[in-house]
Amino acid sequence: MLAIVAYFVGSLFLSIFSFACTAILHCFILDEDTGGSEKTPASLQGFLDMNDARAKKEASFKKLDDNAGRKNSGADGKANDMA
Repeated sequence: MLAIVAYFVGSLFLSIFSFACTAILHCFILDEDTGGSEKTPASLQGFLDMNDARAKKEASFKKLDDNAGRKNSGADGKANDMA
């Protein structure tokens, strides 16, 4: 009997904990997508700024890779070494 009650209490606690973690994660993702707000803590704002800078850097690398790929393709769209 005690094991059943312990399982029920543990399951209930972990269910509530899981729901709270999911809600916090959704709030964080929304805050990250919108760029933060005046209510964003300073420690989190620094992380969001660093993440935005890294995303811009990766996007510029992707742009360079796309341009390099177009330069090496022939008239039929295949790479020169695969003709």
